[in-house]
Amino acid sequence: MTKNLLITLLSIGGAALVTTGALTIPPAIGRSNYQKGQAAEAEGNMEQALEYYQSAAKRHNVDALFLLGEIYAGDTATWAQAVACYEEAHQRGKVEATCPLAKAYLFGQGVEEDAKKGFALAKEAADNEDIQSCMLVGYCYENGIGTVRDEQKAFDYYQHSATQDNPTGLYYLARCYLNGTGITRDTQKGQDMLNQSAQLGCKEAQDFLEEQERERQRKAQEEARARQYARSHTYMECTKCHGRGTTYDQFNNKVICTMCWGQGVVSQEDIENYRNSIFSLPSW
Repeated sequence: MTKNLLITLLSIGGAALVTTGALTIPPAIGRSNYQKGQAAEAEGNMEQALEYYQSAAKRHNVDALFLLGEIYAGDTATWAQAVACYEEAHQRGKVEATCPLAKAYLFGQGVEEDAKKGFALAKEAADNEDIQSCMLVGYCYENGIGTVRDEQKAFDYYQHSATQDNPTGLYYLARCYLNGTGITRDTQKGQDMLNQSAQLGCKEAQDFLEEQERERQRKAQEEARARQYARSHTYMECTKCHGRGTTYDQFNNKVICTMCWGQGVVSQEDIENYRNSIFSLPSW
């Protein structure tokens, strides 16, 4: 089921999630409707599945509440509804709902920004072994969001989030090793973790590796231009002493000879060719 389709169905039906204070219907009915919704979804009947999920959520079924929160979170226009779903699911003990709820408060998505509350929620879930929340707490400690900046604690939480080869956790841990965040810098270990994370499908790691490759190519081009500069410099011949020790004076836009120190001893055409060669790659 796609989030966009479900959001469309929600808007067509005009049905925002409404919860009531007291349970007038046994919770088992909510569980039953949630299961019926799963069955309808498996059969491809999205509209009926959504009706069952909504019915289950109104009966305070935590799985349905969390699922609807995920659906609403797919569109910025329904972030407030997402927060309402996550909030109730969290209050009813759905650990998975705590991390997205924490993000909402940390970054003001669908609710007024409250970094301290967001951090407290994330830490609560992280201390209950929620891997996603461990990454979020590490991020907060690393950047001082909602708490005092602490690189050692950031590393510890990132390390815990990388257990069981969690791709995104490995990515954040790799960055710690690459940058020396909370741990002695170890670029080889960091690079190995980064490659592992990318192979496991982490988009952030894949983008990071692509940026590394672009930077490598940029440096290679700079080195090639430097070699071309030296090569062109070697073959410049002074018309006064016929020496080959000429150098380019970029501030005065002229070539001078480092053997006889004559100025303007080569033609303007030589100067232009010399300057152009600096910005071209070598022919070899």
